[in-house]
Amino acid sequence: MDRKIDYLIVGQGIAGTILSYKLIKKGYLVKVIDDGHRTASSTKAAGIVNPITGRSYVKSWMIDKLIPEAIRTYRSLENELKGKYYHEHTIVRVLGSIYEENKWSSRLLDGAYSKYIIEDYDTSALDEHFKDVESCAIIKGGRVNLRSLLTEYRNWLIEQEALIESTFKSKHLRVLPRTMYYDDIEVGKIVFAEGVQSIDNQYFPNLPFQPNKGQVLIVEMPDYKIKDIVKHGIFICPIESNRYWVGSGYERDFEDNLPTKEGKNKLKEQLANILKSTEYKIIQHISGIRPSVKGRKPLLGKSNKYSSMYLFGGLGTKGSSLAPYWAEHLISYIEGKIDIHPEVDFNRF
Repeated sequence: MDRKIDYLIVGQGIAGTILSYKLIKKGYLVKVIDDGHRTASSTKAAGIVNPITGRSYVKSWMIDKLIPEAIRTYRSLENELKGKYYHEHTIVRVLGSIYEENKWSSRLLDGAYSKYIIEDYDTSALDEHFKDVESCAIIKGGRVNLRSLLTEYRNWLIEQEALIESTFKSKHLRVLPRTMYYDDIEVGKIVFAEGVQSIDNQYFPNLPFQPNKGQVLIVEMPDYKIKDIVKHGIFICPIESNRYWVGSGYERDFEDNLPTKEGKNKLKEQLANILKSTEYKIIQHISGIRPSVKGRKPLLGKSNKYSSMYLFGGLGTKGSSLAPYWAEHLISYIEGKIDIHPEVDFNRF
C-alpha cells in the first residue's frame, strides 16, 4: 500500500466517485475511504438528468455547461470500466393545469430551449397506461445508472489498490504544520465528499444543509410498454427489463433513513391515481437521505482553518448532472487555475 498520496477522498457516492476518477486520470495518487455506501443516497437515486424543471418549466441552472461535461465524463468511465452508465432518455411530463400548459407553450417558442424539446411525440402508449393525459411536455434528458456505476467503480478502485474500506474517523487524522497523516498514510490534500454525513463534519461546521428523505419503490410491470421517463405527479423511470424506479417528493421531518409503511402506502396510492389497469409487483422499497442545501446549489471550497482540506458536497437530487462539471471546477481551483465560482463557494453563507 502506498504510504504517501496526493489526495484522500472521503466518500464514494456520486461526488467522491467522479472527483476521484478525474484526479486519478490527471495522474494524481489518490485513495478513497468509504464504508460501502451504508448511508449514501446515490445508490437509491434514479440518476435523472433533467434539463427543464419545475412547474414553470425553466432550464436547470447552468445546464448548457453541465450536460456536455456529464456526457464526456460518463463516456470516459464507460470506456475505462467497460460498462454502460449514461442513457439518453426522453422525459415525458404530463401537464396538470392551464398554468403549466401556458408555461410550456412559451418554452416552445423560445430558441434557448429548442435543443431540449421534442415536438413530435406519439402519446398513444401514454393514453393506454395513464389516466388524465391531455397534454405533455416532451424533454430530451438522460439517466445515469448510479447503482451499477458506483458498484463497478468501487471494484475498479479495489483493483487499483485505491480504496480504504472503512468509515472515516477524525481521530485517525493528524494535521501537522506541513502535512497530514491518516493512520500511517501521508496525505497531501483531503477532500470531504460525504454527502449527508457532511452535516457532522467538524472541519466544515455550520453548513446550511437541509437534508430530506426520499422513499422509492422498485416495481415490476411486464405489461407496461413505455420506455421513456414519465412524470405524472410521480416519476416512473425504466431501470432494467420490466423494472421501474418509482419516486416522488421528499420528507423534511424524519426519524431515520429507513423506509416506512406510510411512505410505501403513499407511493402505492399515487400509482393507483395515475395508472389505468397496469398491474405491478413491488420488488423493493428503499429510502435515503439526500444532502440538499439551502439555495439548491453545491458547496465547494477550501477550509478556512486548514489549507489542505476541501469540501465537495451539497449536490442534492441533481448529483448526476452536477458532479462532473463541479468536480472539474474544484480540481482547477485546487490547482490554482481559477477562483471558486461564487454561487457554489460554501463561504457564501
